[in-house]
Amino acid sequence: MKESSLSTTIYLLRQKSSGLYYKKRANQRCCWVALEEAAIWPKKAGPNSAKGIARRLGTPLDDMEVVPFSMIEKTDKVITVTPKRGITIVRAEDWEGVYIDGKLIDDAHSFEGDEVLFMLGIDCEVKWADDTWLSERGRLPEKLEDVRFENG
Repeated sequence: MKESSLSTTIYLLRQKSSGLYYKKRANQRCCWVALEEAAIWPKKAGPNSAKGIARRLGTPLDDMEVVPFSMIEKTDKVITVTPKRGITIVRAEDWEGVYIDGKLIDDAHSFEGDEVLFMLGIDCEVKWADDTWLSERGRLPEKLEDVRFENG
């Protein structure tokens, strides 16, 4: 791992009483694990949704808090991908996981492209194309400058 500063805040869900973090499991299950195994989200909505699952499985709402990654002691640790690193995506019917050098980084029903890039330590910008324009066109143009964006 390489020392670096993060330009994007990510979020975790922490159980206050144990100091452990939320980890997604199959069949709408969860467990509380060490920071290194915790699920991460690029937006606050992710861990807020996870609160509902954890609450249904017995964790009181007042025992959970959404934590920005910058508040955690290990914020200066970022995975840096080099050509020698092994990146594997494992898929099952409605589940997938991302492994880097044989270690599970995260697993879920699906990942957005920006989430995978973030796991790899790559910053990216997400922009939304105008849906009607893209439907009529049928595919994205070769050049980014030719894309018609929402509200633009």
